[in-house]
Amino acid sequence: ELDLQVMPVSFSRQFAEDSLFSVELPGRLFKIIDAGQLEYFIHADMVNGSFYTIARLRHLGTLFNVSADQVRARVDSLLFEYIPGRILQRNELAKGSIKGIEVHNRTRTGDEQWYQIFFTADEMVLFKLGGKHTYAGSADAQRFFHSISFTERNTSPGNFDPPAGGFTVTIPGNYHYEKNDHAGIAGLSEDLFVSVSDG
Repeated sequence: ELDLQVMPVSFSRQFAEDSLFSVELPGRLFKIIDAGQLEYFIHADMVNGSFYTIARLRHLGTLFNVSADQVRARVDSLLFEYIPGRILQRNELAKGSIKGIEVHNRTRTGDEQWYQIFFTADEMVLFKLGGKHTYAGSADAQRFFHSISFTERNTSPGNFDPPAGGFTVTIPGNYHYEKNDHAGIAGLSEDLFVSVSDG
C-alpha cells in the first residue's frame, strides 16, 4: 500500500538554456550529459520514486535536406524496437507548430512510462516520465506533460556578429550559434546553423 501512495510535490516552471521550451517540474533539473549534439537532463523525484528526463538531440536535418516530418517518421518506425516493454498507446500531437509523438508503455516489471517526443527542423526533444506502478498516469504526470511549452522562433532577418568578431552577416532570426570551448591547429571553431523552416 505504501508503494501506491503519491506524496504531494510543488511544481515550478523551468526554462531551457536557449529558451526553446519551458516545463513545470517538482524540483531542479540537472544536466548529466553534455556531448555537443546531445544534452540529457534529469530530475529524480525521490519522494514518489519517479524520474523526469529531457533529452535534446541535434540532428541538423536541414544540412542534409531532411525535414522534421521525415525525422519524426524515422523515429516513429523505431519505437517498437526501443521502447521497453509493451506500448499501451501511441498518438500524434503538436505544441504550437512543433509536431511530436506521444507514447505510453508498461515495462516487464509492471511500471508505466510516458514519453512525448518533439521534432524541430534541426533538433529532437524527448520528455520522459517514469515511476512505480501507474505513477506515469498520475495528476503529477499530467501536469508535467501539459505544461510543456515551446517558444516560437523569430524568423525575421537580422545581423549576426560572432563574439570573436571578424564578420557580420544578415540571416533569419531562427539561428543556432555554437562556440566550441577549445581551439585546435586550425584555430577557433564556431558553428552557425540557420533553419530554413521548422516544419
